[in-house]
Amino acid sequence: MDKQQTFDDLCKQEADPEDVEMEVTSSPSRTLEEELYVQPSVPKESKWRRRWRKTPKKMVFMSTALFTGGVIFLLLGLLCLGECDLSRAVGMIVVGVIMVLPGGYSAYILVNYWRGVRGFHHNQLPQYD
Repeated sequence: MDKQQTFDDLCKQEADPEDVEMEVTSSPSRTLEEELYVQPSVPKESKWRRRWRKTPKKMVFMSTALFTGGVIFLLLGLLCLGECDLSRAVGMIVVGVIMVLPGGYSAYILVNYWRGVRGFHHNQLPQYD
């Protein structure tokens, strides 16, 4: 009971007016609004965004274009096997394979670089500048 009473007594006591004035007037050059204003925190840039910003965009475009174009030619060639001439279908399949291989390789390197896998960097690919 003795501890509780002393705690209650301390809570009921009023603060000394001189101490309060000293706290308020400790920084006279700043207004109350400036004291209460909290600087907004700037979010840190994620590793993925930083890597994306460093990657040359022409390389990403070429990788995507080669891979998707190759897949389209492969699908057209496979669909053409039953309906078109054999030579036309084989030509589309060959062009599709020639486009898919470098496009898939560069897409694999770029995705692993963006994921942060060690040993992968966009400098391993040809630059299209």
